[in-house]
Amino acid sequence: MGGLGHILTVLGDLSSTVVESASKLLSDLLGEPCRTAGGMLTDQISAWRWRNRVRIAHRAKELMDRDKIASRVLPPEFLLPLLELCGDVENHTLQELWAQLLASAVADDSNAHPSFVRVLSQFSASDAVVFEEIRRTLDPTRDGAVSLERLSEITQLSARSIELICQNLVRVGVCEDGTTPPYPAPTRGQPLTLICLSVYGVAFARACLGKAKRGAGVATRDS
Repeated sequence: MGGLGHILTVLGDLSSTVVESASKLLSDLLGEPCRTAGGMLTDQISAWRWRNRVRIAHRAKELMDRDKIASRVLPPEFLLPLLELCGDVENHTLQELWAQLLASAVADDSNAHPSFVRVLSQFSASDAVVFEEIRRTLDPTRDGAVSLERLSEITQLSARSIELICQNLVRVGVCEDGTTPPYPAPTRGQPLTLICLSVYGVAFARACLGKAKRGAGVATRDS
């Protein structure tokens, strides 16, 4: 497995199949032009962080195999921050988003935008759950937006938690206040009541959640 494989063998609680699969994919993605970045792999990074990276890479390989996506070299300005930041992600829900982002980037250059990595790194597990519900759910009371009250009912999170989560989703640019067209930013102290995906959020969702199922998802003003 080479240098990367040697590092990954310290993760004794992972099967050799998982380690080999992740090692091969990461080597393919780094490619020859990125070999000089290998110093990053020899730094004293904790086994915990590498375990997270391996699990995410292995899951990405499963998604790629399922969709018949061939591995290829990715731009280092996208891949290296992704590998760095996903090491801090242990939650299964978040790991699934990171794996989907990696697989989507291999499949399509448009999904390899560095900003997607920065945005996803600011998601909590609850943010991920709520964002997926916003994307999936069409509020019957208003075309193109979902109410925070409805999100609280679906996710069983408190109204206060939903408010904070949605404010964060607006802050990072993947959602917008859906109260009145043309969806102005909330004024200071004004609570959100309806929320919708931004145009940027639609692209981000495609990269991190995959394609929306037919008949599902939240319509946006440009969809």
